[in-house]
Amino acid sequence: MTTTIDKNTTLHPQINPDPEQQDAKDINEGRANLLMAQARKIVSLQAEIEANQAKVDQLKQDILDTHEPGTYAAGDLKVQVREGSKRLNASRFKAKYPAEDYPELYKIAPDSTGARKKLGEDALAGLFDQGKSTVVVK
Repeated sequence: MTTTIDKNTTLHPQINPDPEQQDAKDINEGRANLLMAQARKIVSLQAEIEANQAKVDQLKQDILDTHEPGTYAAGDLKVQVREGSKRLNASRFKAKYPAEDYPELYKIAPDSTGARKKLGEDALAGLFDQGKSTVVVK
């Protein structure tokens, strides 16, 4: 129903939205605002972490440059300088000890990429362990 006051002014009845729809809209807007605030805070904290991590890395490098492996007293703290871990270089190992001549030095492991291609995800369902879900903010 419309009401005309004069030839230039017409009043239209105001339609009140469904309260449940309005509540859902408010909830969605609230969730979107919360997500935006959380994402911005994550980005801010990550920037602080990166800045501080660079400082920590430089301090550790300074210690490595001036101290041999060992344990050192630093006031009420203890600083350990450790040798880097040793990992077998697979290419050099294979060149020196080929699998054909030294099969006892090798073990067979499943190729998950190859298995997915050949068998498909459905055939492998239930055979994978899944890690914890993560959040990435860019």
